[in-house]
Amino acid sequence: MQKSDWKKCKLGDVAEVVGGGTPSTKESLYWNGDVPWLTPKDLSGYNERYISHGERNISEEGLDNSSAILLPASSVLLTSRAPIGYVAIAKNPIATNQGFKSLVLKKGQYPLFYYYLLKANVEYIQNMGSGSTFKEVSGGVVKELTFLIPEYEEQKRIAGILGSLDDKIELLQKQNKTLEDMAKAIFKSWFVDFDVVHAKQKGLPKADIMREYHLTDELYDLFPSDFENSSLGPIPLGWQVKNVGELLSFSIGGGWGNEEESESFPIKAPVIRGTDIPNLRSSGTYSDVPVRFHKKSNHISRELKEGDIVLEVAGGSKGQPVGRALFVSDYIIKSLPNVICASFCKLLRPNKKLLLPELFYLCLDMMYQTGEIEQYQVQSTGISNFQFKQFCEDKQFVIPNMELQKKLSLNVYIDKIGNNKKQIQTLTELRDTLLPPLISGKIRV
Repeated sequence: MQKSDWKKCKLGDVAEVVGGGTPSTKESLYWNGDVPWLTPKDLSGYNERYISHGERNISEEGLDNSSAILLPASSVLLTSRAPIGYVAIAKNPIATNQGFKSLVLKKGQYPLFYYYLLKANVEYIQNMGSGSTFKEVSGGVVKELTFLIPEYEEQKRIAGILGSLDDKIELLQKQNKTLEDMAKAIFKSWFVDFDVVHAKQKGLPKADIMREYHLTDELYDLFPSDFENSSLGPIPLGWQVKNVGELLSFSIGGGWGNEEESESFPIKAPVIRGTDIPNLRSSGTYSDVPVRFHKKSNHISRELKEGDIVLEVAGGSKGQPVGRALFVSDYIIKSLPNVICASFCKLLRPNKKLLLPELFYLCLDMMYQTGEIEQYQVQSTGISNFQFKQFCEDKQFVIPNMELQKKLSLNVYIDKIGNNKKQIQTLTELRDTLLPPLISGKIRV
């Protein structure tokens, strides 16, 4: 097939462009029941191609039906406002709010090709937005967007090349989630639920305990066999209770710096925002992390070191409270030299003589996952803020002896996750390099 076989087509020629709707109690001609209903926020930080659910279903809104249109599986979802340009493919029938203009493709069109087509032209689509309060791309504009489109079989071949890279990326992301879940499970069992201490107190056979909790002889001996009273109730004998403030050797708010270099702002450095935390945690991708210029004094005090923790302390939204945390690994330091965190975040530097940084991070993450972190969130002028001073004074953790902490080596998980992130970054760069020439026909397959 020659390039001349590619045809100039409007999106309206190859797909029905469907807007979203807000759930209502009106009778619907389309559907009713327990159906995923997406907003653009559901695609914020979402790094997979296919999506099957979001934060809410219609039934979770307390509604039995909706005036929103049900989009069939394989529809290509495009956010058209707040912000413009997030793209995903519906894995199953799904509905969206008014922040989407989605493509229900006609017969003979390959959905994954159009996913990559839109991804390759995000900036162009964003520039088509209009509006004074916030920019939006209308359905009429989306229908008129014009691209060179190949025949179905070449669409499939192009999507196959790009898709094979994304298959590998998504597999590595799943591996990282499994590794982190394993680390969390061990942490919770040993240091939160005190499973080993309970088992020893009950007098269960040593061999059974070691097998159940994956202990060596040395680890088994480091766990006490009884409890003592504390301000948090019974804790393992010889362990301590410390508040967060006692566990930190240093903390400081982040910075934002200036967009332009100047004599007062000479230091060029990346800035990790709350919105960057999900991608850095799951895949290690950092292409969206902004680079800005900073005062020397501000940068010196805020430069992140391995073992630091970035804590989001302002922002948040419904269903996503502030308090997300990022463990600053060797991978992050090497990938983002001179990096600091943004002004809506705080740098936390744990006192390693009391609690290892990776365990402190797991404590924070567990609080976030269980919703406990939300008690320190307050609403102020439309922005959620984290009550950090109160958190440092009031929140207490149970601290095991340092010898046991060191024997729980999480490095095997951290190192494997870091290696996976390096592979993800390499594959991502290759995919992003191939995307424009493949999708435009400059490279033929």
